[in-house]
Amino acid sequence: MSHPAPRFLVPLATRDERSWPGFDIAEQRAQALRAAELGGFAGVVAADDLGGDEASVVAYDALRASRWLEVVQELPISRGNPVYAAKQAASAQRFFDGRLGWQLVVDEPGPSQTTPPARTRAERYARATEFLTVARGVWHDTEFTFEGRYHQVVGGGFREALADLPFPRLHLTGSSDEALALSARYADVHLFDDLDTALAHGPALRAAAGDRPLEIGVALRVVAREHRPEVPRTIDPRTALVGTYDELAERLAELVAAGITTYLLDAHPRIEETYRIAEHLLPRVRDLTPAGGAR
Repeated sequence: MSHPAPRFLVPLATRDERSWPGFDIAEQRAQALRAAELGGFAGVVAADDLGGDEASVVAYDALRASRWLEVVQELPISRGNPVYAAKQAASAQRFFDGRLGWQLVVDEPGPSQTTPPARTRAERYARATEFLTVARGVWHDTEFTFEGRYHQVVGGGFREALADLPFPRLHLTGSSDEALALSARYADVHLFDDLDTALAHGPALRAAAGDRPLEIGVALRVVAREHRPEVPRTIDPRTALVGTYDELAERLAELVAAGITTYLLDAHPRIEETYRIAEHLLPRVRDLTPAGGAR
């Protein structure tokens, strides 16, 4: 079975990670974004962070400051309205050549902010199904009507300037039965938290999606160095890639062959390590994968 070319994403900072005079969070993000774009990454992720900068602001600033990067906005559905979220996204797609993606936050801990509240996991995933039904409905239909438990729409839909735009590439997460069922129905990409879970659930999830394309991905910390003595030995290999450039390139090529094709790579210090990965690791991976020339 052939798989798409690997896609590599990096997270953007939502808080000041340096505390250096004259080098504020906006400049840190700008340099990290430049490193990702110059280095050939496919995109960046703007995480939802209640104590940090608003994800939508980070995402739209990244879209404005980049030329071709996909920018994935983490979107907590417990605090959002699907029609308003879809309209914001449609405007972004119009202005920025369809480069906005979404990563929904579904199974949030803490109190629900919807009415009625979604207190259990089953209720939260039912709410997510309604959210996506409504968002896609108003996106693709000019007279969309929906009556659900959490969301209602009567005769809604996008017209004129907001019509016929690409829906955001949808990233979903989680390993519960409810999470996998939602991804099988809706996701373009499913991101797991560790390699063991991705390898265990990925094939069945792709099969459950049927003829609909679904990429399997994983979020990992990365520590890549030129020589083995430079590599730390105290990091969990299930949630991190740790090794020399050649070792990690071979490991990533094996994972791509196994069907894991999207990678959210987190490394610190963010700017320097993004350049390091781009210069030394990604070219080696592309040389080892059949469709390696794609970003």
